[in-house]
Amino acid sequence: MKKLFLLTLIITVCNFAYSQRITYAVTTQNDTITNLTLKNEGLFKGSLLMSLQEKLTVTNKQGITKSYLPNELKSFMLYYEGEKLQFESIDNKVFGVLMYVNKVKLVKINTRNYFIYAFTRPNSGKTSYMEGKGLSRRITLNEIKKEMADCPI
Repeated sequence: MKKLFLLTLIITVCNFAYSQRITYAVTTQNDTITNLTLKNEGLFKGSLLMSLQEKLTVTNKQGITKSYLPNELKSFMLYYEGEKLQFESIDNKVFGVLMYVNKVKLVKINTRNYFIYAFTRPNSGKTSYMEGKGLSRRITLNEIKKEMADCPI
């Protein structure tokens, strides 16, 4: 019984003590901030992603904790379990995971029940939002083309 309790305690402490390094964060004044550690908000990737959409809470080398809202940062990047996650500020309201960028920028926003995809047009900078449908909560290329009929690129 003691061994089971001790093992559970060790696993719990390791999960809460694990922190992620922020590779960089770009402010709205185009200043780059580096050497930050993410203050771990959740144990699982889904809860971590949802908490990062609202604000980014980091600790610097001196141990000072600071929170950044979407209207204070343009973007930030971190590595989570070997996966590169780049977040972009969308309309200064929410951070979303950058999925694709070329001429059109595609950003995914997680909610509890569905995904919202945000598209930024290169010619006007206008952002459109689409809700993921179906069991996989994805959108199709045909749906994207219908939404972006005014953007020939």
